[in-house]
Amino acid sequence: MKLQSKYLRSLTNAFSWKTKRRIIVFESDDWGSINMKNQKAYNLLFEKGIPVNTSNYSRLDCLENRKDLDDLFNLLKNHKNEQGNNPKFTFNTVLSNPNFIEIKNNNYDSFIKEFFYDSYKKYYSENNIDIWESAMKEKLITPQFHAREHLNRFLWINDLKNRNLKTLTGFENNFFGKGLTTSSSSRSHYLATYHSTTNHEQELIDLNLQNGLSEFSELFGFLSKTFIASNYLWSSKLHKTLSDNKVIAIQGQRVQLDPNFKLNKLKKIRHYTGQRNNFNQIYTVRNSVFEPYSDLKCDWVEKTMRDIDNAFFWNTPSIIVTHRVNYVSTMSLKNKERNLNLLDLLLKKIIKKYPNVEFLSSDELADEINKTK
Repeated sequence: MKLQSKYLRSLTNAFSWKTKRRIIVFESDDWGSINMKNQKAYNLLFEKGIPVNTSNYSRLDCLENRKDLDDLFNLLKNHKNEQGNNPKFTFNTVLSNPNFIEIKNNNYDSFIKEFFYDSYKKYYSENNIDIWESAMKEKLITPQFHAREHLNRFLWINDLKNRNLKTLTGFENNFFGKGLTTSSSSRSHYLATYHSTTNHEQELIDLNLQNGLSEFSELFGFLSKTFIASNYLWSSKLHKTLSDNKVIAIQGQRVQLDPNFKLNKLKKIRHYTGQRNNFNQIYTVRNSVFEPYSDLKCDWVEKTMRDIDNAFFWNTPSIIVTHRVNYVSTMSLKNKERNLNLLDLLLKKIIKKYPNVEFLSSDELADEINKTK
């Protein structure tokens, strides 16, 4: 399996956009989404028979707090390449979460949202927008659009209306993540925001995407040039909406999962960095992995360095996926501290081996690729 994975990565890199520059992009998903509220909620769900222990996301991931953000940003500031530039993270952002109180008061008739900065206030009594703004000014992060909610709101609300017992149990604990059971035969969880099974649902998802991109630009003061779909699952029909909203690049893995309504299955579409679709949008493919939360036995620094070396061997950027779950502490301070130490070591090794490395955000990479078309 490892040999096959290495072969496929090399094959993707061989086809990808070429440059002699040593470019590294850190892409980090899920910032702003609540996922698991706290350890108390996790224990209550487990006691009620919800198998939250089977998913590392449900076990470890949670809304970031101020100290989580501060610790990550301070670590990034401690490293500089030979030009004096810091590493930067593309913060793929989830704009809102369910307003559980209002949804229940409305008898589950419709989805009611709260913006993620209001979630900071509700869950931590913090107002963290200033620390985001400061990190953006210091070029430590660049927010990009992930989802309006990391949730298929239409399936979720339908199951709440129909009093799906496990979904309601999760709801009572402010949870909609992995471990719950949906009513859909083709959707095992609620987290795939863009997974549609009918034309009507696709239309609703399309409108939700349009609204989300508009809300992103209102919040941050600029358009999101790139997009990353939740769970790497989206219909190619969304490309027009993305194009209409000035999205020039689509982040992802080697394989896009595209819903096929007639066959009730997911079509696999392969991509490589620099490939373009009918709307002239660029695909950028994650070819390096730094996810220490997922495997305590793996030597993640060496593994990621091998991924970077492979990308640079093929003269293509190293696009490193590293989810938020690695850097948050409410569920496990030990998980966060371990992973920050590993990130610190990884950045030291990168800069030592490649002192001329260039740290770009996802939108900056897209701009560079567009310059060479």
